[in-house]
Amino acid sequence: MIKKDQPKDWQLYQTESANLFLELGCEVIVDHKINGARGVHRIDVWVNFKRFGLNTNWIIECKYWNTSIPKEKVMALKSIVDDIGVERGILISKKGFQSGALKSAIKTNIILTSLDDLRISAKDDLNNSLLETCKVKIIQLKRQFNKLTPVIKRNSHSITAAPLPGIEFRVVLENLGKLSFLESGFEQVYLNEFPIPIWPFNSIEQSTNVNSIDEFLNYTSLILDQIQGDLNEQMKRLKT
Repeated sequence: MIKKDQPKDWQLYQTESANLFLELGCEVIVDHKINGARGVHRIDVWVNFKRFGLNTNWIIECKYWNTSIPKEKVMALKSIVDDIGVERGILISKKGFQSGALKSAIKTNIILTSLDDLRISAKDDLNNSLLETCKVKIIQLKRQFNKLTPVIKRNSHSITAAPLPGIEFRVVLENLGKLSFLESGFEQVYLNEFPIPIWPFNSIEQSTNVNSIDEFLNYTSLILDQIQGDLNEQMKRLKT
């Protein structure tokens, strides 16, 4: 009788990491190859998380080493994250990280952690990633709407802007107001100041509140879709 090869410790470690995200409702691919701008990369665990119409991708590297991880491995993961263009990279280590590695991950989109710690923080980390996705979308939409109403006069006391031909100034101002309103909501989310008032979807609905991060993300994604639709319509008017 031929014995099947048993998975090695590092493979089990990789599988445990993948299962953690599967349990959180993510799409997961183990030992995944993906094309970046500068070449092909082999990823231990690829994570795709879709929720409330939002989409986020992470890459996970699992190091089942008996020594702490050096700075070079963090920089290598950062390079792959930048090349692929994913929201976050996570480096999981059995034996921790050298001081240089910890310093190199500060103020980056790289998380250094253990499997046990990740089990505790993963759900919150995913929600925070979705919040960041929303914040970036808000910045992009604000810039696009502002381009539709360029500044035509500026002095020390005031700024005058006018819509491009075909653009509805009222629609631009209304959506810029919604985006600013959403931005203020993010401040309250990060300070955990619930309930948070939300902008009504139309003139008929009355304003209401959201009472959790999940509710805020759901509402924000719906409003952003609505705003994106208005922007698309204005862009069509501009082209015609």
